[in-house]
Formats: sequence, C-alpha cells, structure tokens
Amino acid sequence: MTKIGIDARPLQGETKYRGIGRSLYFLLKNLPDITRENQIIFYLEAGSPVPDILSSFTNKKYVFLKTNKLNTIRYIRVLFYKKTPLNPEPSEVDVVLQYNAELGVTNKVPCVVIFYDTIPILFKETPYINNSIINLLPRFKNVIGSKLAWHNYLRVLREYKKASRVIAISGSSKRDYIEQKIGNKNQKIDVIHLGAEKFETTNGSSKDIDSVLNKKSYILYVGGIDIRKNIMSLLNDFYELKITQPNISLVLAGKEFTLHKNLVSMGWFDLLNSNKKYKNDVHVFGFVSDAELQYLYSNALAFVFPSRYEGFGLPILEAMQASCPVICYDNSSIPEVAGKAALMVPDGESMVPAIESLIENQKLRATLIKDGLKQAQKFTWEKTAKETLKVLMDVAK
Repeated sequence: MTKIGIDARPLQGETKYRGIGRSLYFLLKNLPDITRENQIIFYLEAGSPVPDILSSFTNKKYVFLKTNKLNTIRYIRVLFYKKTPLNPEPSEVDVVLQYNAELGVTNKVPCVVIFYDTIPILFKETPYINNSIINLLPRFKNVIGSKLAWHNYLRVLREYKKASRVIAISGSSKRDYIEQKIGNKNQKIDVIHLGAEKFETTNGSSKDIDSVLNKKSYILYVGGIDIRKNIMSLLNDFYELKITQPNISLVLAGKEFTLHKNLVSMGWFDLLNSNKKYKNDVHVFGFVSDAELQYLYSNALAFVFPSRYEGFGLPILEAMQASCPVICYDNSSIPEVAGKAALMVPDGESMVPAIESLIENQKLRATLIKDGLKQAQKFTWEKTAKETLKVLMDVAK
C-alpha cells in the first residue's frame, strides 16, 4: 500500500475560489475510485473546516497543521511567510502532491509539484493602474503591494528546486518553466492538462440574471480583471462593435469584478462612462453559481477571451462544453487548448471582425459549436486524475 500525501489547504480559504483550488477540487473528485488500494494523507489547516470533497475517500487520514494569526494580515503575510510549511517525515508518507508551491515543497520525502505559469515574470513591468492624481493613494498601495508580491513570488520559485518531479498544466507552461530556469537541470517535467468539468443540466437561470439581461443578445466574458486578462481592450472593442451591432450587449462575470478599488485603479469606470450611449449595455456580474454560469455560456452569442497569456485557459473548455462558440487570441497555451475549434485572433488585435463574422454567419457558428464539443471531450478530469496518480506512483517507487 502506497501512502500518498496531498496538501489540501488550497481548498480552505480564498484559494478555493481560484484556479488552484478549483483544479484540486476536481482532481480529488475523480481520485477516490482509482486510489482505493492506497492510503491518502490530507494535510489541512487547523481551525478551518474540512472540505466536504475529502469525505469521498475511504482509506484516509487527516493531519492538521498549525495556523499563524499573522497570516490573516494582508501585507504581513506576503512579506513574512507565515504558513506552516509542509514537511512530513519519511515514515509518514511515500510521496506528496503539492498543488500550491507557496505552501512549501518538502525535500524530506519525494514531492510532486504542479506548475501553472510565469505570469508575475512576464507582466512584472506592466502595472495596470490609472495615472489620475486622484488615485495617488491607491497607486502607492499598488506599488508597495506589487513589490511585496514579487518578493513572495521569488520565494515560491525557489521552492520548485526542491521538487522531485514537476507537472506542468500545459506544454506552454513547461516551455516557460525551462526558459526561465526555474527548476533544476535534471528535474523531470510532465505535461498533464487540466480537465473540463461537465456542468449539471439546468433548465433555467436565476431571477437576478434574467431580470438584468431580459432576453438580450450578448457576448460573454468570464474570468479575472488583472492586466493580462485585457478587459479594457475588450470594452473598447465592444464599443466599436456597437456601431454595426446596436442590439448586442456585453456580459462580464467573475468574482474579481466585485473588487471595486481595483476596477477604479485601472480606469475601468472612466472608460465605461466615456460612452454614455452604450454603457447601459454592459452588464457586470460578480461570482455566479455553476448553474448560472452554464446558463450564461449556453445563451451567449459567443464567449470572448481577450487574455494575453494563459497557463491553460479553462474557461475556453467550459464555454465549449456549454455549446458556446469561442473567440480568443493565439498566444501562450490558448491554441493548445482551443485547437481548431475556436475563432483565433492574432494576439493583441481587435476582436471586432471575428465577433461580427460569428454573428452574421450562422453556419460558422454551428460549426464552431460542434467542433468545440469535440475539443472539450479531449480534456477530462478523469484523464487528469489517472495521469497524475501514475506520476505519483512512479515517484513513490
């Protein structure tokens, strides 16, 4: 019997809503049936609820790690790393899976670490902030916060050198990992793609979404608001699109759209209000449930993804699974994930021509929907779980 350790702390706290937490959740959802012969040791933060998904495992053990109160203070927790590092003894576990290198990579026992992207390196010199003198204080906080975050990121990168094996979530991420010389020369790097979780069938939407959209035709964006997501360019493209497509609305959804100060700092509201004629056709939702998300995807004319860099690009597959045609840029891992099932726009160029062609050509739209469903089927969490388990067993041996 192999004893597999999994740091489950990404499922506790804020990270459970982000890519790291959701990815770990879906992996664990597909692991119980294929790990019955092994014991799973889950490492958790003491004082926080045990994630419900862990109850699916029969042969399991919980190890609770001490919580440090300083970790709840925003800037302190970045500058002075206060999370209890994962450092089990060889007698306790044969191999460890670490989904978040920030929580520590042990070198006492073999450790497999997930690598996502090099976003902080690639976008370090491009702060996304409004230069208005009114925003001097937010700008100052942003600069200080960026420096602290960079300090923390360098510490996290050093953790990867301790890894026995690295799993990159895409071929693009693997290339970035090697080019930036993050790990060791002899370190083996496997590419295991993330999966696309199938939405549960739903026949309706929430009253809140229905009342806002009122059966309007819309293009949809789902994701974050940081600089690489490029939402300012998307809003500019939308205003340009309205000239030829006056009945179209823009819908944006994602938890980060509730971060009002961040939107103010980047000048989002200045740009939004610069076009009084069309600004009421921009509908912004914060966090939405899976049922609401499926509804938004399924009823959109298209999913537009103007991101300038992705470690993987999971929303592309989510849209495809919900029969929503995709328009995206041809950068980083995006072509790897989208394949030939999306309308690919040269990186950084206007998306307006592609959106117009999709709206006006129903045959093209039907083809993209059909091809998208086939493309999404290539990426399943069941496959991800099996490949990840194989790596863990290889390393344990």
